[in-house]
Amino acid sequence: MRVKNIARDTEVAYWVTERDFDFFLAMNKILRKVKPDIDLFNSFPDVKGLFPMLAVERTLLRKEKMKIIVTAINESKLNDNIFTVPLGYQKIVQ
Repeated sequence: MRVKNIARDTEVAYWVTERDFDFFLAMNKILRKVKPDIDLFNSFPDVKGLFPMLAVERTLLRKEKMKIIVTAINESKLNDNIFTVPLGYQKIVQ
């Protein structure tokens, strides 16, 4: 998939995998709050389950600006304790 934004002088090419990666939409939403210029997949209407394994951003003259590469995905069960709020911290619900 490719997204061209003439106003930002940029084109991003995405190489995606079609597995059940439903967490990606929620993760992308969180990342946008932390770093607003991260806009992976915001230009696509339906990316449910897709995950970008490679994203390459270039200027319209093809100079590379950024590259994000996923080198491995390891599925594992996480301990529930890592999701508890530590003492002295407060959970913020939005």
